[in-house]
Amino acid sequence: MVRLYLIFILAFLLIVGRMKSQQAPQVGFLVESPVCIGTVPQFSVFVLYPGGTIIYWTMQGGTPATQTTGVPGLPVVTYSAAGIYTISAYGINNFGTSAIATRTIEILPLPQLNITPTQTICTNHQVTLSASGAVSYIWMPGNLTSSAIAVSPSINTVYTLTGSSFGCSATTTTSIDVKPVNFIPTSTTMCSGDTITLSSCLSLATYTWSNGSSISSVTLTPTSNSTYTCLAENSLSCAICTYSVLVSPVPTLSVNSPSLCEGLTGSICATGASTYSWLPLTGTVSGAGCLNITALSTIVYTVYGTSAVGCKTSATATLLVLEGPDLNSTNYIACANEPIEICVQGNATNYSWLPPQQNNPSDSCITVYGSSSTIFTVTGIGTNSCTNSATINLVVDACSWLSDHSQSELKLYPTHSKGSFSIIFPVGYYEISCYDNTSRLILRISSDKEEVNILTHEWAAGLYYLTITSEEKSFRRKILVE
Repeated sequence: MVRLYLIFILAFLLIVGRMKSQQAPQVGFLVESPVCIGTVPQFSVFVLYPGGTIIYWTMQGGTPATQTTGVPGLPVVTYSAAGIYTISAYGINNFGTSAIATRTIEILPLPQLNITPTQTICTNHQVTLSASGAVSYIWMPGNLTSSAIAVSPSINTVYTLTGSSFGCSATTTTSIDVKPVNFIPTSTTMCSGDTITLSSCLSLATYTWSNGSSISSVTLTPTSNSTYTCLAENSLSCAICTYSVLVSPVPTLSVNSPSLCEGLTGSICATGASTYSWLPLTGTVSGAGCLNITALSTIVYTVYGTSAVGCKTSATATLLVLEGPDLNSTNYIACANEPIEICVQGNATNYSWLPPQQNNPSDSCITVYGSSSTIFTVTGIGTNSCTNSATINLVVDACSWLSDHSQSELKLYPTHSKGSFSIIFPVGYYEISCYDNTSRLILRISSDKEEVNILTHEWAAGLYYLTITSEEKSFRRKILVE
């Protein structure tokens, strides 16, 4: 019985196994995700009941879009655009068709690399290449890993850039063409304080000056000897223009500003330059840098000095004209052989007289004896040492009119007044008129007193004429006020 049971069990299992091998296949798969554009994803396929199974693949967005494989064959597909796509597969054998198995795959974009700039440069000129579009970079030659690199190739060079982002990489290249450089030196001379314009030695180019300018010519005001360079580049060549600028100093002028008494001559002199010119040119030029002048009025002069190399500058000088003291004089009349004091009014500090005097020769007043009429010249010296002169005309009179009038009922005394004089005229009412030697009326009074006193403190020294008139009589007299 046992033996019969075992035979039955084996027969049953054989029947069941044969029945399973004769079923439709069951297909399943896994696919690598995400992957980069252009990368072939890896597949893992498993098939249940594979006997004679053929798998049909549909790969949305892939190349190829459909594919047929056997078991255990794997599909090969690539993608050219980023996105999420569906992959489907089903199997067919002699006993039927399997259910459709599906998976999604994510395709990652490749980095979009960009390199700036791509250009032609001059030999050994430095240029910075900048990359964008990825997370990390590798530059060759050089194995440099920055996004921007500074390079100075001496020959034409191709640079290869590999950029990576999120596991995807891309490669691009750029080329730097190198042109030879011409070195062109120039030297020039200028004066300190002036401006100079330097123009590039290469036209129709781009320019890089050492002072940072990028135009074809620059205007500069260097204060000391300087060197400037300009890197000029056009489509044909490169040039490094070197300018040596020698700055010559302008003269440092020194000029005096004289003070002269009016009418005197003197000089304004300048030093510090090689040649000189003057404005206004009111005198004569003498020596290397002097202008001879006559002091007529205060003037500001400008002197222009030029150095041996032609650099110019200017300075000013003021001629200050000083005035002499103020002198006021009056003429005198004196009686012959009588002493008289003659004076000049003014603000001088010292005086001198011509003809020379023995007494008080440096005072503003002198006492003389009138032997004959004389013209005196008095010169005053002011605090600034400048002088001024005045003349005094002394007229000597015989003074016969001063003879004794003792028998006349009109009495006048003293006839040489030094502060006052008196008139005695006992006739009742009368009028007194006084005139100076220019006939100018000085005084007119009326009185009925027998004696009248007249003050002369404020009268100028000189000869005066008196007219005394009553109802019945008229008298004329002279009086000398000293």
